[in-house]
Amino acid sequence: MTCEEDSDCFNAVLDSICSNRSCICKSGMKAANNNNECEVRNIFDICGIDSDCFDAVKHTSCWNGTCRCDVGYIQDMNASACSRRHIGDVCDVDDDCFMSVNGSVCENGTCKCDVGFRTSLSPVSQCIRNAIGDTCQRNADCDSVLNGSYCNTGACACALGYLPSDQKTMCLMRKIFDRTCQNTNDCSAVIPNSICTSKQCLCSAGFYPFADNRTCTKFKIGDRNCKTILDCKNAVPWSTCEKGECVCDIGYMAVNNLTECRKRRWLYNYLYDTKIPRN
Repeated sequence: MTCEEDSDCFNAVLDSICSNRSCICKSGMKAANNNNECEVRNIFDICGIDSDCFDAVKHTSCWNGTCRCDVGYIQDMNASACSRRHIGDVCDVDDDCFMSVNGSVCENGTCKCDVGFRTSLSPVSQCIRNAIGDTCQRNADCDSVLNGSYCNTGACACALGYLPSDQKTMCLMRKIFDRTCQNTNDCSAVIPNSICTSKQCLCSAGFYPFADNRTCTKFKIGDRNCKTILDCKNAVPWSTCEKGECVCDIGYMAVNNLTECRKRRWLYNYLYDTKIPRN
């Protein structure tokens, strides 16, 4: 039917408009009853653009010429509405689930919470990330979402060398000077060459904190951060701390990339009756 304006169409066929001098059904509608009516499109009806679908049914798009529910949504029994998927709904791929429920996957054709998440159906279907103290059956229930955690007798716990955050949603790696340790293993499990002293992680004698207090580095000759003789001597025998710097004792010289002090060897100068140091 030719037309000049919209009224030429909708006065004859409800929900039609005039486009390029031809009467067509408005967006979201389709021609029916031998083009004598316009009716609402449903899921699986043919389409040309996305608006053909979502102007009729919310949460739909035009996929390969057919109206389909958006990813994360599922059609009702009548194919007339799309609702957000929930845990337990049918699915084909992971996107069908986690685009609607964060932390979910499609397993054997059904939306389920992923490893490390627990199911909650109140107030809405959701997958909640496990936290320290939550129940578990295997280590993956914990360490897949909590770095530095494991399943300890049925509950998620932080592994040796880690401690829970205030909200128990993370396991924080201990650092030098943290005052949270009970024994040396609490420190040395993540920071080699560290010890626990008065509930505080400290570097062992002969080592100093480095890299944001996350490592203990061995002193060597030339380091300018020693405080006591033992800082140097415990790391490099025959060395001492002078004015904050590790140096070899008198009569010794630095060798092996400044990590050792070796005793000097002497030559006798018979001409001048003196000893000459020899490397």
